[in-house]
Amino acid sequence: MSIGALDVIDRLPFELQARLEADEYFGDIPVVVAEEGNVAQELARKQAVITEKSGKRGVAVVVLQVLADDPYPNVAFGSLLLRPAFQVVENVELNRDANGTGKSARQVARRIRDVIKPLRLAGLTTEFAPDRPCIEPVEIAGELGGVVKAYQVNFITYEADSEAVEMVSEPQFGQEGGAFTLSCATAGAEIWYSTDDSYPAPGRPGSAKYEGPVSVSGELTVRAAAFKAGLIGSSVARATIEIA
Repeated sequence: MSIGALDVIDRLPFELQARLEADEYFGDIPVVVAEEGNVAQELARKQAVITEKSGKRGVAVVVLQVLADDPYPNVAFGSLLLRPAFQVVENVELNRDANGTGKSARQVARRIRDVIKPLRLAGLTTEFAPDRPCIEPVEIAGELGGVVKAYQVNFITYEADSEAVEMVSEPQFGQEGGAFTLSCATAGAEIWYSTDDSYPAPGRPGSAKYEGPVSVSGELTVRAAAFKAGLIGSSVARATIEIA
């Protein structure tokens, strides 16, 4: 089963979390997805699990929410440019005592770069490239409380271009005697129209499904759009119809 483009931005942080957790270097380092809610609470919970398992503590990784850019503003569809990032949080005192991991935030950030850079998630993304800066210090003490040292690791990747997105053709206006007509080049599409200048769409107030020529007396402004299951709805056509 193919992975839809709409799923990628939601799934990616958890795929990256799994990637790090599968690497033995992170066996004593909690990895948390920021979208899981209360990050500080989740860090504490995972820290407790890791400490119980490995006896170590003091540093953790937060997978941030994915930022996205559209690198092709003049193209109707196409892949989004994704900017996944990680924050490495270190409590220096805890990390450097007898029960600490002994892995500094800078070292952990460097390891993230090594683990993520060669990654390609078939059907989800292309290769991951380090963004600029790749590793940078960040100030997040106010967010998590206490005195912490933190570094952010930045990447860029593209959605895998594996899903064809199609858009319904824009309706075309015509005239038959004292009526206007609507047609659409996309076979099987339904056309909806409005005569009150509202957005035409199924179920919207003021919208009606086009069933055939519509009689007009005088001047009338008509907007129309076409829809078909599985496709993006068409652009909205607009015309002023005047029939004497």
